[in-house]
Amino acid sequence: MPICSCEETINEFEAFTRDAGRVQRDTLKKILELNGGAEYLKHFGLGGRTDVESYKSLIPLCVHSDLEPYIQRIVDGDRSPVLTGKPITSLSLSSGTTQGKPKFLPFNDELLETTLQIFRTSYAFRNRQSTRNVWSLSNWYGVIPALWPNAKYVYGIMTGSMEPYLKKLRHYSGHLPLISADYGASEGWVGANIDPTKPPEEVTYAVLPHTGYFEFIPLEKPNGDESENNASIHYIESEPVGLTEVEVDKIYEVVITTFGGLYRYRLGDIVKIANFHNSTPELRFICRRSLVLSINIDKNTEKDLQLAVEDAAKLLEGYVGSRKINTIGPLELRILRKGTFKEILDHFLSLGGAVSQFKAPRFVSSSNLKVLEILSRNTTAIYSSTAYGR
Repeated sequence: MPICSCEETINEFEAFTRDAGRVQRDTLKKILELNGGAEYLKHFGLGGRTDVESYKSLIPLCVHSDLEPYIQRIVDGDRSPVLTGKPITSLSLSSGTTQGKPKFLPFNDELLETTLQIFRTSYAFRNRQSTRNVWSLSNWYGVIPALWPNAKYVYGIMTGSMEPYLKKLRHYSGHLPLISADYGASEGWVGANIDPTKPPEEVTYAVLPHTGYFEFIPLEKPNGDESENNASIHYIESEPVGLTEVEVDKIYEVVITTFGGLYRYRLGDIVKIANFHNSTPELRFICRRSLVLSINIDKNTEKDLQLAVEDAAKLLEGYVGSRKINTIGPLELRILRKGTFKEILDHFLSLGGAVSQFKAPRFVSSSNLKVLEILSRNTTAIYSSTAYGR
């Protein structure tokens, strides 16, 4: 993209964001004019209306399961105006990270254009910046610029589940700046990273008001819960507000209406309003609302797991060093026959012990020859660790 084209793109973005409220109304009108004949909109009696008030009062909020019957018809080859005025000729497939299985989502020429708009905008802001000189390679430090000397920066998804990899990525990228990718999902695009100088942990995304119609469900934390990056909180919801009605430092769930046939669709993303660029909000991604491992009353988020693994890695450092200088031998895993620990129990009882006092051994000393003999005799397979050795 030539320099002049970058400046034109930035000027266009500035113009769109100066009056984001008007652009949002125009964008919704355009979406509804294009898709007014869609079966989904007719079902709720929209009747060709294109104003914000009618749309919000007639069309309910939805999730993917609400649209599955309509999308499945498109998958099966139905070319009638199910979700959009024109037939859907392409479908994207989500990663399935949250629900455990991929989801089909409609994709059309208008969504392709919004994708290009997001890329053009963030590309223009990125290429305003200068880059540093290449550093020498040492212990894989700076391997990326060493392999690709013309690289100017490292660009990718660096929030959410990708955040744990930032430390390693910084090591490999050396002097190259890390630039967080723009904010989007299989359902559609939300915002562009217009300040690529920010570290990924602090990145915000300016919503492009002409790429879709956006609403935000205000979320209030229950009294006594001060945590922010917690997907397990049962938030108190209020009625959705418009793009220009959000408030800085408040938390919301994103709702989108797209050119691809998604109407008032709940993304399930929790965001915090960090600031405004002109009249459009800048969002900071907090977490996925539904990404929680729940076992009985215990609920663990992705962040909980990340912190647990990081703490465990710190505890492992001493072991790794000892293995490398061979002061500790490799771990050995032995597979035992079924009933082995019952045989150890029988041995314990033969010595006069009571069943109520028996505990399955977690450590067997070298002097406990009988138990060692039982374990060795019942071993069916042996595996030695090759990790951390020389």
